Amino acid sequence: MLKTGGKFSYIIPNKWMRAGYGQALRQWLQSYSLMELLDFGDLPVFEEATTYPLIVSVTKQQPELNYRFKAVTINTLQFEKSLTNYVAENAFDVQADLLPASGWTLSNSIAQQLLEKLKNTGTPLGEYVDGKIYRGVLTGLNEAFVIDEATAERLIDEDERSARVIKRFIAGRDVKRYQKPKVDKYLILFPAGFTYERMEDSELEPWEWIKENYTSLANFLAPHEEKAKKRADKGNFWWELRACAYYHEFQKNKILFQEIATFQAFTWDEVGAYSNNKTFIIPNADLYLLGLLNSKVTWYFINQIASKLQGGALAMQTPYTFQIPIVSGDEETKATITSLVEQILTIKQADAAANTSRLEAEIDVLVYRLYNLTYDEVLLVDPAFALTEAAYNQPEVSYN
Repeated sequence: MLKTGGKFSYIIPNKWMRAGYGQALRQWLQSYSLMELLDFGDLPVFEEATTYPLIVSVTKQQPELNYRFKAVTINTLQFEKSLTNYVAENAFDVQADLLPASGWTLSNSIAQQLLEKLKNTGTPLGEYVDGKIYRGVLTGLNEAFVIDEATAERLIDEDERSARVIKRFIAGRDVKRYQKPKVDKYLILFPAGFTYERMEDSELEPWEWIKENYTSLANFLAPHEEKAKKRADKGNFWWELRACAYYHEFQKNKILFQEIATFQAFTWDEVGAYSNNKTFIIPNADLYLLGLLNSKVTWYFINQIASKLQGGALAMQTPYTFQIPIVSGDEETKATITSLVEQILTIKQADAAANTSRLEAEIDVLVYRLYNLTYDEVLLVDPAFALTEAAYNQPEVSYN
């Protein structure tokens, strides 16, 4: 509606900059000249709600080649002088043509170039694992289908057949960096179709068949029938969980991570546990990939591309994690990283509070080199990097 040269400035939620649904809007805006983006993150600009405000300013004119605009990530509402002064003191230039269609990150041109380098160095995680990253199980009624260890043992003692459908279960809060999850919860898993598949030629009604073949579980689940029937995600019957084509993937060795992450917390499960819908799993993964995902390079990358939530948490859903660049690496480096990860897992299993920072730092250096990072680029990823430039450029690094 503006005439050529007209200016538009508005305060709106910032989600469109990174979310998939905002891609068309991002592409459309690239046909005009951005002047300024002021991102307030989750600051309470509007006291009654968390709205993730952003002030966007655009001019209706064709953008010049390689043009740059001003951006500011605002970290406080307590300005010494004014918002205008804060913007003047903290603004940085963003090169507009380096903003990818997959999502915009407000960072200076040097950081933008590093982000592009990382993307172009490795294979996107989604492609690397052939799209096989799966969300955890949604029961629709945890009080019925998620039980503690004592209840699981009692149900199996009463009827040993119950062991066939009682599975180890991990919650998102139990997923911690390099720590093999402590399993103290269990899942009653009658998947959709389970009853029909096993009834064969039985003349019994489905629930009667369950009562006859899984007596203790039927007795336990019966009081939850009315609530279970109201679930939108139930299977063919109220005692079954929703249809899911990948239940068997949980039984494999796998990497686990949280759906919403405040800290970098990829971990390893080799007991075939199921996990809840606050987690994602990567089945058939290996410890080399675990080392890469727990490296500072990955955390830097995901911080640049993922949506930020209240309290600085990151959205770790597949539209973002699929983008993480993974370098295959030479066999020697892969073996070294795998060995270091094995040592960390062993130490953490013996003592979850043990300090493994030296081993993790060794992995980080190996990963920096895999991605061909210069010393200056390493400092962007890790401003507190302990090595001198000369030490970083040595073929061998010792942390002893």
